[in-house]
Amino acid sequence: MAATYHQVWWPPTDTVCFDGDHLPVWREPTGGYLDPATGEILPAWDQALDAIGPHDPPLHVARFGAKFDAQGVLAARAAARVRP
Repeated sequence: MAATYHQVWWPPTDTVCFDGDHLPVWREPTGGYLDPATGEILPAWDQALDAIGPHDPPLHVARFGAKFDAQGVLAARAAARVRP
């Protein structure tokens, strides 16, 4: 295995900004979404990813120990058909 962990970087998800009837509105002239309450143009996905700073923690980290066995994950292996 080349790495012992995998980090998933994602814009923050701890605060709900839009729900129910308060949803972003698509604005064709700008090619983006607007906040319906303020009219502010919302950041595009790439802009949100660029806003992640070097000291921001990853949203999720998967750690693989020394005994990680991926045989059941690889579809071409016989072990993938075996269910314990």
